[in-house]
Amino acid sequence: MCMMCSVRFTVTRRRHHCRACGKEFCSACSSYLAALKYQDYKMDRVCQKCYDTLTELETDGRADKYTTTRKQMTIRSPTKPKPKPAVLEVKARERNCEISGYLEVKKRNWKKQWLEVAEFALYVFGKHEDVSSKRSISLPGYAVIYPVPDSKNRSKFCLSHPGTGSLLFKADSEDVAMKWVKVLQNAVRLKSTTDSD
Repeated sequence: MCMMCSVRFTVTRRRHHCRACGKEFCSACSSYLAALKYQDYKMDRVCQKCYDTLTELETDGRADKYTTTRKQMTIRSPTKPKPKPAVLEVKARERNCEISGYLEVKKRNWKKQWLEVAEFALYVFGKHEDVSSKRSISLPGYAVIYPVPDSKNRSKFCLSHPGTGSLLFKADSEDVAMKWVKVLQNAVRLKSTTDSD
């Protein structure tokens, strides 16, 4: 964890050591260069606190003539740096979808979520503006159940899998439900809508 902004280190967000104090920081908090005496005045990475201290020494005239400092990058804003997207992160509306829209999904309770079917997978988002999907389901191997048994509501349909259980969906109307069912039935059979027509 960065010792200044507390952001966690990951595979893509590396830790960097300040060459003056030795503490660990993210790249945004250690984006300064300073000439350090113990390294024969070679410019090296330092944190913001050490940079400020060395700059203050330089302006007060207490530093050696070789300890001049310069910034590598502009000073970061006081807000936390945004995490970089994961390699396999999927954005809503980023690719050609077979179908997309809001449906209610039932796990424990009904919850309205943005769903997309693309590349034989169902992507579940909270809203269509979301940056990444909350969940993705590879559709081959699932069965589409329509109409749902023991339900008089014809806008409900179900995705069922022997190993993982089932998901229940509810559309705004029977017509919308039928469109989703048709696309899902093709996707579970590895057929795109362009192949089936």
